[in-house]
Amino acid sequence: MNSVQLSSNQIQRIESFLRRKGIEVTNMESFTFMTRYDLSTSIKCKPQFRNLAGPGVFTFRLKSGTLRAFKLYPYRLRYSYLIQYLIEKKIPFTNYVPQEKRDMDFCYIEFPGFSMRLAYFTVLALILTFSSIFLFLHQPLSVAIFGVAYLLLGVCLLYHVVLKQHSLVFVAHNLILRNYFQKKVIPYHELKKVNFGGRSHYKNVHPFFMEILDVQNNYHVFFLGNVNKKNMISAVECLKAHGIDATSEAII
Repeated sequence: MNSVQLSSNQIQRIESFLRRKGIEVTNMESFTFMTRYDLSTSIKCKPQFRNLAGPGVFTFRLKSGTLRAFKLYPYRLRYSYLIQYLIEKKIPFTNYVPQEKRDMDFCYIEFPGFSMRLAYFTVLALILTFSSIFLFLHQPLSVAIFGVAYLLLGVCLLYHVVLKQHSLVFVAHNLILRNYFQKKVIPYHELKKVNFGGRSHYKNVHPFFMEILDVQNNYHVFFLGNVNKKNMISAVECLKAHGIDATSEAII
């Protein structure tokens, strides 16, 4: 995994982005990342007046005591750029807790990729795709135009099912992620922080996901299939035993 190298243009873009959020680097006290923001913990968070969960949540504590919380989306700014910038500026990453490696029995833990949610998405995607074909072949143009919308939605759902949903396996020295077309093997020694999240938070439903921050401060999100509480607890303990800061905010 390659280290993030920031150019002067990228630094200017990051600082401009933060200023739009009301954050100056000289006024930062600390930040948290890969954890949800709970509005009940502060009444001084501006401009965010709602709880935040899911991947990509940053919370900044300013020297004035005010919090700034927002979800970062990759089309606006790469996560890894912002994280690397903050670390280079020596802003404390307060929810990162380094772990000591410890002896542990061999752990084999598996999160299957299949879930009922995955099955529903697959069936719905196929229905939409075949509906679009039927409209194109048997209906006038004024009606067949709806087939375009059906087809696009079906493709989006299939993309989520086939490429975005992963099974997860923990073995002796590696973490293994698989979907229908890809297999990704990540050695434990390349991981710095891992957080599991998903299901219902603040009346919003998120699919189960795993956030990863590697030792080069590159950030990744992987959506998971079937998750159970026992495996989640075991996975967190396994990662901690390998010297990785691991947490779980998933509601199972």
